[in-house]
Amino acid sequence: MAGKIETLKEMMTVAAAEAMEPLGYVRYDYPDPAGGVYFAARDRGMPDVVPIVRMGLDRHSRGGLEVFGSTDLLAPRVGEVFRTMPSDALLERDVRDGQFLDVIESKGFDTLVGSTDSSVGRPMLDAAGVGAKVEWFTRVVAHQAADWFGKRDSMAKLIDLAQYSPPGVTPKRVGPRRLRAMVVLCLLNEASDTAVALMEWYLGLDSYMADTAERVAAFDVALRERFPEYAQRRTR
Repeated sequence: MAGKIETLKEMMTVAAAEAMEPLGYVRYDYPDPAGGVYFAARDRGMPDVVPIVRMGLDRHSRGGLEVFGSTDLLAPRVGEVFRTMPSDALLERDVRDGQFLDVIESKGFDTLVGSTDSSVGRPMLDAAGVGAKVEWFTRVVAHQAADWFGKRDSMAKLIDLAQYSPPGVTPKRVGPRRLRAMVVLCLLNEASDTAVALMEWYLGLDSYMADTAERVAAFDVALRERFPEYAQRRTR
């Protein structure tokens, strides 16, 4: 059975790579302990940000191969900065598992397409199912994923999203990974005033989602130590 699953994985990888080419995606070499296959958009739009489609391939509990996907915004230079910071300045989950330090934001295909898509979670039982799975995967890439990336194709859009909290929800529920990453990304791209404004806004929140006031304060200190221009503007 293991040999059959590995064969199906290879067939899906080859077929998906060929089908993704006309959509503007090429294979992207990125370490993934789970063995995912990555495709990067040729047109990256922004410095230091790589729009990625990840194809996950795993043995299904009912037999056969499960094919799933996600859209990801990767920023390897941002991850490099995070890796130089002390653990108390990072999100707790990143201390436990640093695999996602390069990720600004990610969204699974199951969320993008919704529960009404019957292809989500349905295993591919044999080689005869490769064509249908590739067609489903590329259809999501061409439509829902393209829309998701289109809402995140500029620094201005990402900065706005960094402060997003669902309307009508109190207290604010701001995505900590996205906001922290955008602060660093702004500093890497000589937008220190914007970085400071974002961070001061974040420091002023009454509560945090998957973050703590202590970790936010330590992150602020780490930024001051890493970026002199940030430290200068934060003390004005």
